[in-house]
Amino acid sequence: MSDAILLKDNHIAATGGVQAVLEATKVHASHMMAVEIEVDALEQLDEVLKVGGASVALLDNMDLATRREAVGRVDGRMRTEASGNVT
Repeated sequence: MSDAILLKDNHIAATGGVQAVLEATKVHASHMMAVEIEVDALEQLDEVLKVGGASVALLDNMDLATRREAVGRVDGRMRTEASGNVT
């Protein structure tokens, strides 16, 4: 629990959005700490890539075509992980 930060959808909602939660995390987390953020839409992923500050994107409940598009958009700039809707 102390090795990384996982930002879930409820954190995003509570802080007012992707940009707000990433900016708040940058203020309080060490630059050495991994930050993983859950995204459930390509628009959220685009915002994560624009704002920066996350090292992993958790692609949540995306169908296969959307996950493939997401990985293409990331283009090696961060790690990706898939959860939900995966068999």
